[in-house]
Amino acid sequence: MCIEFELPLPPTLNQYRVPTKHRTTGKLFLTTSKEGKAYKSGLREYITKIHNISHNVHVSIILYPKTKRLIDIDNYLKCLFDGLTENNVWLDDSQVVSMYVERGEPVKGGKVYIKISKK
Repeated sequence: MCIEFELPLPPTLNQYRVPTKHRTTGKLFLTTSKEGKAYKSGLREYITKIHNISHNVHVSIILYPKTKRLIDIDNYLKCLFDGLTENNVWLDDSQVVSMYVERGEPVKGGKVYIKISKK
């Protein structure tokens, strides 16, 4: 079993989770940003089949940034994995038992190549 996708570059963790004040207590907590919600729902056009993978998986990812500016590749994974979960690629991202992530050459608009295989 092997599934491959080419997806848009997700928002970074700093763009995905934003601090929000609780209405009554005033305490800060993190919520999903508009950009994060839009990214996850926008994946539906790229992920057309429900897979519902139920076994452990290995994930290989190549992040192609928008520019030559250096990026922290780990900052892109949370939104990406949450989007794959919400679009029924797997039951939960805790099924990822190993991953390989690399930064590719910049491409216009940025993109992500992801390969999911049975572990």
